[in-house]
Amino acid sequence: MSRATLLRAWWIFFAGSVLLLSLLFAWRPLWIREALFGLSLLQLVVGLTLARRGGVAPEGLFTGRGWGVALGILALLLLLEQVVVAHAFGPRQGWLQAAIELVRRVVLIGFVEELWFRGVWMALFRERMAISIGLGSLLFGLMHLPGSGEAVVYTTGVGLLFAAARQRGASILTLALAHGALDWINRVVFPGSAFRMGPVASMTLYAAVCLTATVVLLWRDNQSPRLP
Repeated sequence: MSRATLLRAWWIFFAGSVLLLSLLFAWRPLWIREALFGLSLLQLVVGLTLARRGGVAPEGLFTGRGWGVALGILALLLLLEQVVVAHAFGPRQGWLQAAIELVRRVVLIGFVEELWFRGVWMALFRERMAISIGLGSLLFGLMHLPGSGEAVVYTTGVGLLFAAARQRGASILTLALAHGALDWINRVVFPGSAFRMGPVASMTLYAAVCLTATVVLLWRDNQSPRLP
């Protein structure tokens, strides 16, 4: 499959996902969970196919490479969130339900999004860091626009850090585990939150810290393996 075909398929995925998510969140049909589940499965299958054909090596997909960097990013993001928002515990869930939700968020959210944005996209622009990391992270943020404006800033910052970790050799699986865990903690453990300093100040601080940490990771990139 040619690079032009891969890139065209990526843009179809991006535009289709944003459009469908916007419609679902605006309409909120009774079967929204089933629709989101089906979309995630489709993205997973197509993403794996494109990743293999787009030059993402097997060791870049399913190994534990870069777990230390991914764990450090997860810890930084959780600490940063405690600074910018005041969390509140949600309703108690059974252990089985919570475990199933964790698996769902790692596989159908974390792995899918890392596969498309830090896998396929970064493989397409392997030699152009500004596009692979900068533009890719911005597009990752914009895909969450149906949620809220704050979600765009938040996810762009997260995307920058995960892209920097990927550039340093972290695998998609490792990033997916950190991504899914972060999402699970925010949506299951602490579903209620309020800004400590107001949305503008909080998101500005969040973006500034993420950008600074990304620059530090990329500055040290010459000491680490490149993305496989």
